[in-house]
Amino acid sequence: MRHIVCFSKSHNSALAAIEVVRRFGNENVILLHHAINPKYEHPDVKRFGYYITEYLKLSITYANRKNIDDRNKLLSQFSLCELANTFDIGGNQAVCSNRLKHNPFREWLKTYGKPGNDVIYYPFTINQIDDATRVENALKLEGYRTEFPLIFWKTTIRSTEEIGIASPLAYSVFKGIKCIGCIRANKTHWYAVYYLFPEIWLEAKEAERCIEQTIFKDESLDELEVKFQQMKKANVLPMEISNPKLFWDTVNSELNLSINDQPEALPCECSF
Repeated sequence: MRHIVCFSKSHNSALAAIEVVRRFGNENVILLHHAINPKYEHPDVKRFGYYITEYLKLSITYANRKNIDDRNKLLSQFSLCELANTFDIGGNQAVCSNRLKHNPFREWLKTYGKPGNDVIYYPFTINQIDDATRVENALKLEGYRTEFPLIFWKTTIRSTEEIGIASPLAYSVFKGIKCIGCIRANKTHWYAVYYLFPEIWLEAKEAERCIEQTIFKDESLDELEVKFQQMKKANVLPMEISNPKLFWDTVNSELNLSINDQPEALPCECSF
């Protein structure tokens, strides 16, 4: 039996991988990862992933778009959306998630998967039961068993700090390990992009113009920028990790703005 761990280099995916290796050993464990262009990934994610693999004594198995090995040659989320001339392909799935995560995963399973033998492990947590059920039902139809260690197992570790590995610094601002400029993220994420990664913000605005479609249904990034400028001038710090409703209620009240955020869409399956 092979144990395939969806390993995004997030903290939760590291915990799931550790639980699997502690239970079964590392001989038949695969850490499956979908790389993105490093420009759109927090630089400390690489450090975290390296130390986790060293601890587990495992290497990463990559399932990249079109089997591209050089991460710098991987297209950005914006370029992929421009090629498709849309941000959303329906079914609550963004184009970039489909091209960078979903399709490479399906292709990897088609080529290397062993239905009936492989168990696929996802790092979902207790508040993601619906996501776990959705994934379990989909893969069951193809003969794959799924497991969710952080939901159903008696876990042996709560933080990688316990093994001397600090969690990614990305969590100091962002909620998860996902693309900087995530198409599916809410406006707290995009304020952080505007504030900290202006080059990526400009790329996103250009993508909206190219596609003639906006990432948010109620306003464009150009319109948001006027409000974000006012926030930055008032020294509002970007904090996607904060309570979104409380964050925007406070900002709107103190700065006389009217920014309506939306619940974050279902994230990429390996972004937790």
